[in-house]
Amino acid sequence: MEYEELLETEDQPKDKRKKVIKQILVVVCLLLVCVILAYVLSRVMFVTIKVDGESMVPTLQDEDMMLLYKLGSYKHGDVVVFESGMVNQYGRERVFVKRVIGLPGDTVEIKQSPDGEFNVYRNGEKLIEDYITNQFTNPYLRGPVVVPEGKFYYLGDNRNNSSDSEDNRGEGDVMWGELNKIIGRVIIKYHGNSFFDNTATIPRVKNNKLPQFI
Repeated sequence: MEYEELLETEDQPKDKRKKVIKQILVVVCLLLVCVILAYVLSRVMFVTIKVDGESMVPTLQDEDMMLLYKLGSYKHGDVVVFESGMVNQYGRERVFVKRVIGLPGDTVEIKQSPDGEFNVYRNGEKLIEDYITNQFTNPYLRGPVVVPEGKFYYLGDNRNNSSDSEDNRGEGDVMWGELNKIIGRVIIKYHGNSFFDNTATIPRVKNNKLPQFI
């Protein structure tokens, strides 16, 4: 009887050590999973970029932070960040944030109404653009133009202070965006150092065509 009790006493520290080691391994595995998940989310699915300029006012303000979703397809009205193919004064490629107006096969045109206001038309239908405060005063390239395969037609919400597809400066060529150069779609904006400072979502445009009445 005394021998059996002695064996039980000697086995207890071993069992405790095994339990502690098992708990440590579980914690380490959980930490590894969290690190891998954070890497995937930051590199594959999401990225944050700061707004530089006022071309997307009032939707985005200068120095706003944008959370981009990098997966999925793009639709009319999406606010996207993309590599422009242009370089800045430091020799680095400029990154634009603009709104997708036309996709491959679309015909885009900027027409002037009798009251003098310019409006954007896609495939012959006037767009309802509740996200802007001012239309063009004198667009450079009015169209119509057909969006080529692999390209997209883009405009800034601040129509008179934006370098975009209509702004060819009289050179004749449309400034197309390239679909394969899109970094991601803007889904959330915030201002300041904290994600919770003035945070707002950037909703997708469901249907911005003017209703047809028969």
